[in-house]
Amino acid sequence: MPGDDKYFGVFPTRLRALLEKKKTTITALANELKISRQSVSQYQDGTGQPNVDKLCKIAKYFNVSADYLVGLSTVPSTNNDTRDIC
Repeated sequence: MPGDDKYFGVFPTRLRALLEKKKTTITALANELKISRQSVSQYQDGTGQPNVDKLCKIAKYFNVSADYLVGLSTVPSTNNDTRDIC
């Protein structure tokens, strides 16, 4: 796959996993973020990155921390106590 290094980056990999876990679609996420389906597809394949505002909205949509999405944490929880224990 072209750009494999970007495709397997932390953010695109976690985004794909969250989409699958929530059993939702790129289109549904795009509608929630009020952006194009193509933009979400680019986030998912690593050829594009969301700005901070979109990153926060994605984190809220999936109920995970932004730190988790970008690889600063391995714990998806938004609960600080849970993250500290882990």
